[in-house]
Amino acid sequence: DTSRRYVGSIRTDSSGNIKQFVQSSSRVNYLTPMDGSGQRVLANGSATTATSIDLSQALPLTASHAQMRALSIGSVASRWSNADIAGASTDSGSGTFYVMSLSANSQAVLDFPVSSSKAILYWLISAGSGIYCDVLGYVFER
Repeated sequence: DTSRRYVGSIRTDSSGNIKQFVQSSSRVNYLTPMDGSGQRVLANGSATTATSIDLSQALPLTASHAQMRALSIGSVASRWSNADIAGASTDSGSGTFYVMSLSANSQAVLDFPVSSSKAILYWLISAGSGIYCDVLGYVFER
């Protein structure tokens, strides 16, 4: 439809207030504190098999990547994958693929590819807990 043009997407909080953001080209960054009070999508994760994290409340339909902060405050490393990648379920066996490995007691901020359902997977490589994930922004496609 040539009579319309996509300008962008905005998110609101539970009260309908627009979440503050900054946009530069196809990148949008939320202006929320880095303490997890803004867009926390996982708190104290402990799954040892691939577990889906739904990012749809933090991302618009047009998002291709989530700018996310993964944080480990535990003593166990974790793996992170796009939910569309086949074989991304454990660290054992052949064909396993993951996008990021997070060491124990560390953090990473990166643009992470998301599935069409706006989901990502995470899992710990052994029993433990202390995995967190915050969405800081996104990259969108038109």
